[in-house]
Amino acid sequence: MAANKDLEHAWSYFALHANQRITVFNYFVVFAGVISTGMAAAIQASAKFAFVGIGLGALLTVLSFVFWKIDQRTAFLIKHAEEAIKLLEPSAAPLVASEEQKTLTAKRKGIWTYGQAFRTIFAVMALIGLAGAILAGLRTVGIVGWETENDVAVSEKHGAITTPNASSLGDACGSHCTGHTPTHLCGTRRSTPGG
Repeated sequence: MAANKDLEHAWSYFALHANQRITVFNYFVVFAGVISTGMAAAIQASAKFAFVGIGLGALLTVLSFVFWKIDQRTAFLIKHAEEAIKLLEPSAAPLVASEEQKTLTAKRKGIWTYGQAFRTIFAVMALIGLAGAILAGLRTVGIVGWETENDVAVSEKHGAITTPNASSLGDACGSHCTGHTPTHLCGTRRSTPGG
């Protein structure tokens, strides 16, 4: 009877941390999605707002690292519970005791564990954050740029000669490029009246 209570205690500990691991990962997915969307919007917006993308990209990278470390701790606690369950589970049904060897066999066949999948997602999101921060930084200082509809409207308001938008031309960077910003990717400089 005492063995059953011990097993129940170990199982509750295991279930708590296993559920916690999935819940924490779900929070990461939500936070990463919101930050990624904001970062992409900041980079695509007018160049004067691109600096926001630097902060959001850095935040995504840091957030990925922090959630990875939290996941490591939770995985450790799960393994700790599994060790206790191995000692207490019935010998007729050694599910946890046999799982370790079966997992190693499955890994050799290319099946990923939760840890491998989570670590891959954390790494990819950290790289997306880093790349986004770099791109936003390049856009902020004017090394990389492109016109948005807002930039074209502002240029037309101030009397600059502009070309039609890229979707109506098919090829936005052909011989007709005379109205792009100085930092446009095709390298063509803006023509202004009388200039």
